[in-house]
Amino acid sequence: MQRGKTDKVDAQRIAQYAYRFRDQIRLWEPPREVIQKLAFLSTTRQRLNQAARAAQLQSVSCTCR
Repeated sequence: MQRGKTDKVDAQRIAQYAYRFRDQIRLWEPPREVIQKLAFLSTTRQRLNQAARAAQLQSVSCTCR
């Protein structure tokens, strides 16, 4: 474990890490459009399911009074 944290030390450690794994470097590519659409649809589905469960619980609690 290394102690001490300064910008200079951080920069050196990042450079050493990058050099050590230089053979594994690849350019970042944004997610394909279809993947972004699937992520959006999945999130929307989760939110709708949560809202439906909340509404169902609320209707059950209203009928019990």
